[in-house]
Amino acid sequence: MEGTYRLHTAEEPLFESFVAAPGPAGWRYFGRVLAPDGELELSTVDFVVDTEWRLVRYRERHAAGPEVVVIPGNGGLEVVSRVNGDEKSVEIPAAEVVWSRSPCSLLVTERRARALATTALRAVRIHVPDDPVSVSVSLDRPRGEGFWSGPDRQVGMIQVTVDGQTIAAELTEDRPLAAEDWFTLLA
Repeated sequence: MEGTYRLHTAEEPLFESFVAAPGPAGWRYFGRVLAPDGELELSTVDFVVDTEWRLVRYRERHAAGPEVVVIPGNGGLEVVSRVNGDEKSVEIPAAEVVWSRSPCSLLVTERRARALATTALRAVRIHVPDDPVSVSVSLDRPRGEGFWSGPDRQVGMIQVTVDGQTIAAELTEDRPLAAEDWFTLLA
């Protein structure tokens, strides 16, 4: 599958063009974040998960130089950051997923929560140039609604709460569609 998201930012909107596909060992997503003109590539994001939606690797590279790699660590996730030639590594205990500006974060978090039969996960928030931080992510269905709604019952409506801030989001079985003040799927 492939498509493009409009990322809502405080400045100008950005675009994330992506391709994603399941494989025998899991699932992979690769996105290119583009400037508002759609030409200049600002960064890339690469998510790889196994069949249980456990993180295998997350990599975010910026054209300006910074790079972040997240891999499973000892009891959580390990984040390695490379900025201006300096490398720093930090462990985020109990983290299960990566939470970044990429819409893919929502799908991976929702699917991992489903695999664990839970609605709340510990995550590592990646927001270059800031240091990675541990956050709590909760995914809740709106009251009175089944998870899948709409005429064809293919759209999931959820409330996403990250460290106390809640937004509404919609997703399908294989991709996020929209999240309030975060992103919208264009194509």
